[in-house]
Amino acid sequence: MRKIRNFHSRSVYLCCVFLIAGTYFYFLIFAQFAFLQMAARAGNGVESAMPVMLSMGIAGIGSSFLTAHLLKFLSSSLMLRVGFIGCACTAIIAPVLTDMIAWVADAFLIGLFLGVLTVSLASDLRSIAGRKNFALQVGFGTGLAYWLCNCPIVFAASQSLQALIAAIFCAACAIAVPRIAKQTSDEDLPSEQHIDGSANSIFIFIAMLIAFFSLIWLDSAAFFIIQQTTGLKTQTWSDDSQLWLNGGIHLCVAIFAGLMIDRGYLRSLLVVAYLALCFGVLSLRGSTELYVFAAPLYVAGVSIYSTALIAYPSLIGSLCQNMSRRWQAGILYGVAGWCGSAIGIVMAQDLHEVPLWLLAVTGFIVLCTGLKD
Repeated sequence: MRKIRNFHSRSVYLCCVFLIAGTYFYFLIFAQFAFLQMAARAGNGVESAMPVMLSMGIAGIGSSFLTAHLLKFLSSSLMLRVGFIGCACTAIIAPVLTDMIAWVADAFLIGLFLGVLTVSLASDLRSIAGRKNFALQVGFGTGLAYWLCNCPIVFAASQSLQALIAAIFCAACAIAVPRIAKQTSDEDLPSEQHIDGSANSIFIFIAMLIAFFSLIWLDSAAFFIIQQTTGLKTQTWSDDSQLWLNGGIHLCVAIFAGLMIDRGYLRSLLVVAYLALCFGVLSLRGSTELYVFAAPLYVAGVSIYSTALIAYPSLIGSLCQNMSRRWQAGILYGVAGWCGSAIGIVMAQDLHEVPLWLLAVTGFIVLCTGLKD
């Protein structure tokens, strides 16, 4: 009997890790990389891909709120399967698209199904993962996705192959989704009061929302600038050894972040994430000798806040009568995730380095949130 329980515990653990890794992998390697590269190549460069990104962002925002509403009536297992299957289909058809209207339409579907997937997963993750080492599972899944994306064989693959890999991963996740008869209510799952003394406060949620928004804004702007600036990209994401290093740091730091979140240090970790991102970006602004520190610091910061972003909706109870976990997840990903990313990319269009004022504003917001008792 004990062996059966241990096997069940391990299978649940692996299922949670697998679903998180599949979600992040699709978002990173396909939605935010391969798809946009293909769209830009099909048009006249990055500027021609702006309608595509706008379509994806609008759909993602709307879908995040719509999913939060639908989860009141539909099981999260059904919504997760719909999200994974939809994401797989968008990746399969992308390589055969020929005109910009088709790219915009597929981008809309990507945002739509990503909204379904992320909100459904985050709002009911505790019923899949259980209570023991919850955030560690989140960190493992997040780090695994980043590690896979940085594997040279995946990173250097053609965009069509990357899309195919993402589609297969999503299809496998759709099969692996456990049966959850009904979304677990906020009362059924304990809120993690050890994060702060007023975890159910609407003001704390708003502060965390702004902090995540700022970090995603900074990350999106920095990553876009790095990818569009040949010299910076060559120093940070081109060599195989650098890719293996980036992937290893992603995995190790994400697991560490999960361990710390399980011990109640989520808000403090956001400060650490900001400092890592800040010093990583500042290294890129300095001499070329400092570039060696840029990628490790940057990827460490990304892994920390990404782990926290997935875990946070499951670590707080209902804020008020009409704001359950599903609505908190919908607002968090709709506002901080999609809006923060869009604003960061748009702002970085004509920049070749992250402006100091953006570092200062983000730092002020995150420090005020993370250092508050």
